[in-house]
Parts: sequence; structure tokens; C-alpha cells
Amino acid sequence: LVAAEYQVDHGLVVLPGDAEMHHAAGILRQANASATVQAAARMMSAESSRTMAFAVKDTAANLHSAERYFRKAVTLDPNHIEARMRLGQALVDLNRAEEGAAELRRVAKESTDRRLSYFANLLLGSAEERLGHADVAVQCYVEAELLFPDARSPRFARAALERRRGQRALAWEIVQNAAAPPGGYQIDVDPWWTLDRRQVRPAAALVEELRALTEGGAER
Repeated sequence: LVAAEYQVDHGLVVLPGDAEMHHAAGILRQANASATVQAAARMMSAESSRTMAFAVKDTAANLHSAERYFRKAVTLDPNHIEARMRLGQALVDLNRAEEGAAELRRVAKESTDRRLSYFANLLLGSAEERLGHADVAVQCYVEAELLFPDARSPRFARAALERRRGQRALAWEIVQNAAAPPGGYQIDVDPWWTLDRRQVRPAAALVEELRALTEGGAER
């Protein structure tokens, strides 16, 4: 990820007005802010020699950078729904839940992509919880569950919420229903597992697109 920053930042120099480049830069910083990358950075820094540089900015710095890039992306392209969703996620992670919720509500309302709607409802549920809107959060989790009935993340999120507000019997009922067999292999049926790589497209597909563009240019 550290090496990728050079590539993405160069892309921004070449294409400063491209919303997708700003979206990519935001995703990279958002990934660098994750607990997994931060833990790996600490480990690598501790184990690396003094001649080896392994520099990843801290969580807050990366989240602020992600916010700036996502905000630029939606300024350049107001219809870039995924950039808006990730902007909302970054704002919530920066403890600006009201601002983040406003962006996520818009995504949940406007998105025609089932997966993005699913992500938006789960993220919005978390934001509404932070704002003290428990009943609204429950509805967000229910909406997510309706989009992907075999996914268990929405039900576990709802169960955790109910337990926190003292509804232990209801929470247990939800958990039992969520964990009861048969259940699909969650990494296949629950998009939540792919949130951090939703934007990644298979290299083979990209090569085919490039080949099609090249062949089309040759025909013209």
C-alpha cells in the first residue's frame, strides 16, 4: 500500500480533474487507516532495520486524507455513488456521525446498485447508533437484510444493538436465527466481507477491456 501511494499520486498529477483517480486515492488512504494495516505497519517498523523505511501515517491522518479525496471525487462527479458512500464512512470514522449519516442516507436513497445499497444501510445503521437513533438503526439493518437475506452481518448488527439497549431475549432470538443452519458460506453470500475491495476489478477483465479498446481503435 505504501508503494501504491506513489502510483496513485502520480495518477493525480496526470489526471487532476478525474473523479475516479481521487476516489482511488481516497480508498488507498482509507485502507491505510484500517486496524489491519496500522498493526502491520507497527510490526514492520519494529522489525525493520534502520536502513529500511516503512512509513504509514497514523489512522487519523489517513482518514483526513481519505475525506479530502472522496470529497473532491463527489465534487467532480456528484453522481459517483461509491465515492459518496466512502466519504460518509470516513466522516463517521472521524467521529462526525451527523455529516457521515447525511451522505449515507443519500446513497441509500439514490443507489441502484444492490451491493452499494447494502453497504450504505449497514454503515448508516452504525452512524444512526452513534447518533442515538436506535430504532432508525434497526430499520437500516433490516433494509440491508432484505437486500441479501442469506447474509448474517445485518442480523448480528441488529442483535448487538438490541443487547446494548437491554433487549437480551430479542438479541438472543436474532442471533439464534442468524446462526441456525443451513447457511451459505458467508464470504460468498455476504457482501460485507468485500467492502474493502469492492472497487477491485479482476485483472483479466481489465485486460479484455483494454484489448477491446485497442481493437476498436485499429478498426477505426
